[in-house]
Amino acid sequence: MAIGNAGKTGIDTIKFYLTPAVESGGSTDLSSTGVVVTYVDSANSLNCTSGGSGSCSWTANWVIGSGDLVDSGERVEMIVTLSSLTPLLGKNTEFTIQVRPNKGAVVVVNRTIPGEVKAVMELY
Repeated sequence: MAIGNAGKTGIDTIKFYLTPAVESGGSTDLSSTGVVVTYVDSANSLNCTSGGSGSCSWTANWVIGSGDLVDSGERVEMIVTLSSLTPLLGKNTEFTIQVRPNKGAVVVVNRTIPGEVKAVMELY
């Protein structure tokens, strides 16, 4: 999901969910020292900061479960904030977000912003 800024000129936030694969049998470390979240588009390539500020930051909100480790049966909403990105993530722009934990599988989210920025957009 993408959240557009007030002027609908760019994207403020990307949200997606993480759940561990049933077959993995292991946990995924989402502590600030256990994972690296990166953002890439045609104009930017950044390591995002955990809960911080800057051009790219991320937070993890537990929907089911709690703690720094995502265990079997848990679900986490990842929120990547891009409101200070220069240039803004805009229409018709492809982007990639990678969640690379020290332990667990790498998650890659690769999407394209539609031709019109709206307040809330489902990205398929």
